[in-house]
Amino acid sequence: MWAYNVWPTEHIASVTNATIPHLVIRLSNVKWNDGEGGADQTIVGPVFITVKGIISNGSALPSIKKGHAYTFTNIAFSYDNLTTVPEETTIDAEVEINEIAWKEVEVDPDM
Repeated sequence: MWAYNVWPTEHIASVTNATIPHLVIRLSNVKWNDGEGGADQTIVGPVFITVKGIISNGSALPSIKKGHAYTFTNIAFSYDNLTTVPEETTIDAEVEINEIAWKEVEVDPDM
């Protein structure tokens, strides 16, 4: 599990054409198969995937909303998307998104 803190983009996107921040994912011990019946291969790593766009159900995530948490699962990528340096290649990742509105709770500082 990874966690990223990012600034919301919903309020500035219409003014500055802001986009979703790139997410750089560092991986090691990646197992892959060429699909041609060959043996599984392992890339010890580290290797990186740089995600520049988030796509869910065929639509791009337009912005990161203030006060919301997002979980991304099932990030699809191929061997060709792996690089030894971040930002060398970028992908638009098809993912499953669960968006959760942040629940504010009042805190009494005089506890």
